[in-house]
Amino acid sequence: MGHRDKRAIASEMIEKSRNGARKTQLMSRVGMSTTQVNIYLDELEKRKLLEKKDNNGNGGIKWYATETGKEFVIAYRKVEKYYPAN
Repeated sequence: MGHRDKRAIASEMIEKSRNGARKTQLMSRVGMSTTQVNIYLDELEKRKLLEKKDNNGNGGIKWYATETGKEFVIAYRKVEKYYPAN
Protein backbone atom coordinates (compact mmCIF):
# COMPACT_ATOMS: atom_id res chain seq x y z
CA MET A 1 0.00 0.00 0.00
CA GLY A 2 2.92 2.35 0.60
CA HIS A 3 3.26 5.43 2.74
CA ARG A 4 0.11 7.54 3.00
CA ASP A 5 -0.10 10.99 4.54
CA LYS A 6 -2.71 11.89 7.14
CA ARG A 7 -5.03 13.49 4.63
CA ALA A 8 -4.94 10.44 2.36
CA ILE A 9 -5.79 8.15 5.27
CA ALA A 10 -8.57 10.48 6.42
CA SER A 11 -10.02 10.63 2.92
CA GLU A 12 -9.91 6.85 2.57
CA MET A 13 -11.60 6.31 5.94
CA ILE A 14 -14.34 8.79 5.08
CA GLU A 15 -14.92 7.15 1.69
CA LYS A 16 -15.16 3.70 3.28
CA SER A 17 -17.72 5.05 5.78
CA ARG A 18 -20.17 6.57 3.29
CA ASN A 19 -22.74 3.82 3.84
CA GLY A 20 -21.70 3.07 7.40
CA ALA A 21 -18.87 0.91 8.65
CA ARG A 22 -17.98 -0.77 11.93
CA LYS A 23 -14.53 -0.16 13.36
CA THR A 24 -13.38 -3.67 12.42
CA GLN A 25 -14.55 -3.12 8.85
CA LEU A 26 -12.57 0.12 8.66
CA MET A 27 -9.47 -1.60 10.04
CA SER A 28 -9.71 -4.18 7.27
CA ARG A 29 -10.63 -1.73 4.50
CA VAL A 30 -7.84 0.75 5.21
CA GLY A 31 -5.23 -1.71 6.49
CA MET A 32 -4.63 -0.25 9.94
CA SER A 33 -4.36 -1.53 13.50
CA THR A 34 -6.94 -0.93 16.21
CA THR A 35 -4.75 1.73 17.80
CA GLN A 36 -4.25 3.58 14.53
CA VAL A 37 -7.94 3.44 13.59
CA ASN A 38 -8.95 4.70 17.04
CA ILE A 39 -6.64 7.71 16.70
CA TYR A 40 -8.09 8.60 13.30
CA LEU A 41 -11.71 8.00 14.35
CA ASP A 42 -11.27 10.33 17.31
CA GLU A 43 -9.70 13.01 15.14
CA LEU A 44 -12.23 12.72 12.33
CA GLU A 45 -15.11 12.85 14.79
CA LYS A 46 -13.68 15.96 16.47
CA ARG A 47 -13.44 17.63 13.07
CA LYS A 48 -17.01 16.55 12.26
CA LEU A 49 -15.91 14.56 9.22
CA LEU A 50 -17.28 11.27 10.61
CA GLU A 51 -20.05 10.55 13.08
CA LYS A 52 -20.89 7.40 14.98
CA LYS A 53 -24.39 6.02 15.32
CA ASP A 54 -25.76 3.16 17.36
CA ASN A 55 -27.40 0.73 14.97
CA ASN A 56 -30.33 0.15 17.36
CA GLY A 57 -28.49 -2.77 18.92
CA ASN A 58 -28.21 -4.49 15.53
CA GLY A 59 -24.52 -4.71 14.85
CA GLY A 60 -23.27 -2.14 17.33
CA ILE A 61 -21.82 1.23 16.49
CA LYS A 62 -21.27 2.25 12.89
CA TRP A 63 -19.32 5.21 11.57
CA TYR A 64 -20.77 7.40 8.82
CA ALA A 65 -19.33 10.14 6.64
CA THR A 66 -20.89 13.54 7.39
CA GLU A 67 -21.70 16.06 4.67
CA THR A 68 -18.55 17.93 5.68
CA GLY A 69 -16.61 14.68 5.39
CA LYS A 70 -17.97 14.08 1.90
CA GLU A 71 -16.96 17.63 0.92
CA PHE A 72 -13.47 16.96 2.31
CA VAL A 73 -13.12 13.87 0.08
CA ILE A 74 -14.17 15.84 -3.01
CA ALA A 75 -11.70 18.62 -2.22
CA TYR A 76 -8.92 16.13 -1.45
CA ARG A 77 -9.46 14.36 -4.79
CA LYS A 78 -9.21 17.67 -6.64
CA VAL A 79 -5.91 18.51 -4.96
CA GLU A 80 -4.55 15.02 -5.65
CA LYS A 81 -5.53 15.33 -9.31
CA TYR A 82 -3.36 18.41 -9.79
CA TYR A 83 -0.71 17.85 -7.15
CA PRO A 84 -0.33 14.17 -6.22
CA ALA A 85 1.50 13.32 -2.99
CA ASN A 86 3.76 10.76 -4.72
